[in-house]
Amino acid sequence: MNDCIAVVGLGLIGGSLAKALKLKSRVKKVIGIDPDESQLSEALKSGVIDAGFKKPDTFLDQCSMVFLCAPVPVCADLAIEVAGYTNPNCIISDTASTKAEIVNKVLENNKNIRFVGGHPMAGSERSGYAYSREDMFENAYYIILDNGLDIEAVEQVKSIAVSIGAIPIITDCESHDRAVAVVSHVPHVTAAALVNLLNDEKDSDLGKKIAAGGFRDITRIASSQPALWRDITISNREAVTDGIDRLIEILQKAKKSINMRNESEIESYFSIAKNARDIMSGEKEGLLPRKYQIVIQVSDKPGVIAHIAKILGENSINIKNINVTHSREDVGGVLVVELYSIDGRDSALKVLAGEGYLASAID
Repeated sequence: MNDCIAVVGLGLIGGSLAKALKLKSRVKKVIGIDPDESQLSEALKSGVIDAGFKKPDTFLDQCSMVFLCAPVPVCADLAIEVAGYTNPNCIISDTASTKAEIVNKVLENNKNIRFVGGHPMAGSERSGYAYSREDMFENAYYIILDNGLDIEAVEQVKSIAVSIGAIPIITDCESHDRAVAVVSHVPHVTAAALVNLLNDEKDSDLGKKIAAGGFRDITRIASSQPALWRDITISNREAVTDGIDRLIEILQKAKKSINMRNESEIESYFSIAKNARDIMSGEKEGLLPRKYQIVIQVSDKPGVIAHIAKILGENSINIKNINVTHSREDVGGVLVVELYSIDGRDSALKVLAGEGYLASAID
């Protein structure tokens, strides 16, 4: 069934999907489509794709599936265009982070298109084929929309998700869009608001200088591409604005409690959040890119960073980033080391403990 699959758009997600299809799912032929010749060239050179084209055409007739990894505003039109070149049995799916607007437009145009909306819950602050990875979707949730029309098509997309190491979740458009608004879209709006709040402060220079790990972590996603989030929030505007309204209500209630010095309500506000946060599983990949970090108590003396890097390297633990933190109220340590995976993080903690270092995970 899946001897030939095409991936339209070879950026971070599309490039990662093409790599996963070729290296993990063992698809016999992967076709790449991207207007950027440099992306096509790199994918061809590495053997990730077997053929590359700048735009869809009749060659798609040989494909059993086509995945659209393109910006939200063009996904629906792209699906309609691609359907004009595929055979009637070909399944078309997308990876966009909003669903209702895209799915409705596609099916309104042609109800015979075997279109299955999809959304892999994985990503990064970085973009482009250069940052794509075949393990991008491992242990990540992959949302697949049950269109109620084509069970076989939904099952085929589900099987691909499983083959690349993802965890499929079947749901509907509205449930998806409401959920991602709360866990991704509104947080991006909020992260930008917090950074703008700091930037507008009278003493913003001081604030920026002492901004601790917690502030940097919760605002990290504000570094994402502005145009991308403009498109996403507009496409999912109903769910996003509803989420913002509810967030404002929660903040207004907290503001009132603080102004009234209502100790029980203030403590309850933080307690409810803590309890809910503590039971969230940290072992699955989610939509917001994770960081696997540990914090280490070390003395300020020459060679300590090199020694830690040497210990981890000798144990085949790859370091993604390492830095000294000067604002330590929320992390309680001196040296912050970022690893590439949960396994890497856990191995680093074990190795460092064996060497007498006091280290803990930042979750």
